[in-house]
Amino acid sequence: KLLALPPLWRRFAHRVELTGLTRAEFRAFTEHHFSSEAERFCDDGLSIVFERGRGSPGLLLPLLRMALRQSTSNPIDLLRLEDLLQRWDLA
Repeated sequence: KLLALPPLWRRFAHRVELTGLTRAEFRAFTEHHFSSEAERFCDDGLSIVFERGRGSPGLLLPLLRMALRQSTSNPIDLLRLEDLLQRWDLA
C-alpha cells in the first residue's frame, strides 16, 4: 500500500552507518578469524596492526594474514612486524 504512494515512499530515508572495530573488539576479532594462530600476536603487536588498519576489517585482515604468513617466530617479533607493515605501506 505504501509503494502505491511514490511521493510518500521517497520521504523515507534509510541511513546505515558502518563503523570500524574498537580496540577492545580487536582481540576477539583476531581469534575468530585465526583461531590458535591469533596467539602468535602479543597485545603490543595487535595494537600496531590495529592502528595501521584504522579499525577497518577490510584493512586489518590482509595485514594480519601477511604478518602470519611472513613471520616464523612465536610470538611474532615486534620489530619484524613493524618492518612488514612498513613495507606494506610502501607497496
